[in-house]
Amino acid sequence: EQEDQSREVLPAEAGGHDEVPDEEDPKSWRLERLVKRITTMMGQDVHAIEYERGNRQVPVEEQHGRDEMVAAYASRALGQIVLARSEHKMAGLDGRFPMLVPDPDKQTVVGQVGGVQQMCDAIKQFPKKRDTVLRFTIAAMANVIRCHEGNQRLLDRHKGIDLLTASMSKWSEDKRHVALILLTLRVMLEGSDGRRNNWYLDTYRGKTMAKMVVKMYTTEAIDSGVQTKIVEAQEMARTWLPERKAQDAVLN
Repeated sequence: EQEDQSREVLPAEAGGHDEVPDEEDPKSWRLERLVKRITTMMGQDVHAIEYERGNRQVPVEEQHGRDEMVAAYASRALGQIVLARSEHKMAGLDGRFPMLVPDPDKQTVVGQVGGVQQMCDAIKQFPKKRDTVLRFTIAAMANVIRCHEGNQRLLDRHKGIDLLTASMSKWSEDKRHVALILLTLRVMLEGSDGRRNNWYLDTYRGKTMAKMVVKMYTTEAIDSGVQTKIVEAQEMARTWLPERKAQDAVLN
């Protein structure tokens, strides 16, 4: 089985059955094939579909036969696939491993092949699996959309933001879970330049999201008493909410 899988991704001249298109990087071609396999697995039904559970009808979005562990670890894989060694900053100093940062080309492949949509579907289809599906998927989302406008728009299109906020509300007592979601929402609000997502913040839903995120960061900063966190929350408000009235509403 392993030999068959290896042969599938080899170009014809290397003994495989598939040909690499002209003027296309073989590494990119292989990455696309790998991501397709992962997203296909995430979308497959492998268990019997439940329509009733405990004499109650199962919500429509949960009427599927997909596997929670496949969804969780596939999401984690997609979040790792987009990473590459950083060639900047202080990566690799002091004997440490080079810093891994999202690679825009790899992010594009994951988005185009359906990775963002499948992660949104996983959150929708496994709303009760906080410790497996949700945490793996939400952490992976931050990597997949960081500084990549195309994937940010896909996340918005597939209602990913609504799913994240609903999950945060449902599991509000779990600080770790809320922190993961806040990080992903912050990445969305920072946009492709890592500072301000203009196209999203120009919408009503973007402004509403910014107010909520700043308010939550401000509350956490004040509770912790750490001055640097308070300054960070103030900077978020000034960057995302240019109107002074909006800033005062979330900072006071």
